[in-house]
Amino acid sequence: VKGSDLRGVNFNGTDLSGTRFIGCDMTDVKFDGANLTGAQLKGCALKGVTLAGADLTDSVFIGCDLDGLSFAGMHLQGTEFKASSIRNAIFKDAVLDEVSFYHTDAKKANFDGATMDKITFALLQSMRAKLDNVNIK
Repeated sequence: VKGSDLRGVNFNGTDLSGTRFIGCDMTDVKFDGANLTGAQLKGCALKGVTLAGADLTDSVFIGCDLDGLSFAGMHLQGTEFKASSIRNAIFKDAVLDEVSFYHTDAKKANFDGATMDKITFALLQSMRAKLDNVNIK
């Protein structure tokens, strides 16, 4: 899907595994319970997106604005954030397994109570993310 205006679309519970979204306006899109395994989102506007219960295993976000989005309580496995912004995003109580934040702005992202490995912790700490009560595995 390239350059589409998808504002406000309801993808709740939809299987979007392997889908590529490039340069799409996805403002206020609903992905609750959606399967986004292996999906790639590149240069997409994601303000107001909801992701509760979505499967983001091996998903890749490249050059996306994820500021303020909630990943609270999610289990992120192999998810990649590249050259994106996750400022003020909420990862409270999330579990991060093999998640990467390559050239990503994580300033003030909230990882309170999240579980992650030492390398991810050190990287996020250098990015000035909020890391209160983080569980290191």
